[in-house]
Amino acid sequence: MTTRDKCKLLRAALENVLTDLGRKLDMKIVVGNSIRFTDAEITVKLVASLPSATTGEIESVEARAFKANAYRYGLQPTDLGREFTHAGDTFTITGAKPKAGKFPILATRRDGKVYKFPADLISGKMTAKSTEPGHLNLTLV
Repeated sequence: MTTRDKCKLLRAALENVLTDLGRKLDMKIVVGNSIRFTDAEITVKLVASLPSATTGEIESVEARAFKANAYRYGLQPTDLGREFTHAGDTFTITGAKPKAGKFPILATRRDGKVYKFPADLISGKMTAKSTEPGHLNLTLV
């Protein structure tokens, strides 16, 4: 088994353990974006998101980044959690990664898979037509 394969197994095992631990400690704990390894060691970054002092809700780093940077993308902080349709699939805006350059908006498809979108696809090149509360039907202009 290669070190890369061991990293994949370690990530999966950690995600299971961290989910339970997060529930016990009232926080969300996840494995960071990268696991680094050499022949001799594996380094893992953990991120623990704490409940908001005002709302008591636990927001991910990406959700906080979306709220802080929404105006940069031509969106509103309240757009977090809104649904939109793209290429026949329904997505929910779940966050942003400002350093991601061309694809900073994160959205989760109904099956749970996370996708990255360019900001102008969500805000500028598409028009939003409200079809129901909390849902955007995006159509190419």
